Amino acid sequence: MNDDGKDGVVLILMLALAHEGPQEKHERQRGQNYLTRADLHPEARYGTTWEAIYGAGNDRAFITTTGFDVSCFHCLLSCFEPRWCSTPIPRNDVDASGESRPDRRSLSAAAALGLALHYL
Repeated sequence: MNDDGKDGVVLILMLALAHEGPQEKHERQRGQNYLTRADLHPEARYGTTWEAIYGAGNDRAFITTTGFDVSCFHCLLSCFEPRWCSTPIPRNDVDASGESRPDRRSLSAAAALGLALHYL
């Protein structure tokens, strides 16, 4: 299977999980669709809310934020991270065929995926 085929499989998997996510989210939620103080970073000046949620690995907080539990998120991340780390971000001042420099990005692969899922 070529790289384009893998992208198609990943897309289909993401769409299938996105379809299942709201149903599982509804079944798992017990009337609590908000983050608690324990889900947030203890010192607001340091770190981000996402870092606190990701670090705690709390299924309820993950479902509230992304629509997926921790294990589903990590399954998606295992497919997303190689592409995130190997593909340059398209910009006018960057060579599209150049090497990606993921260490220079302001978002980790997990943070980028979390942000995208939260937006969706």
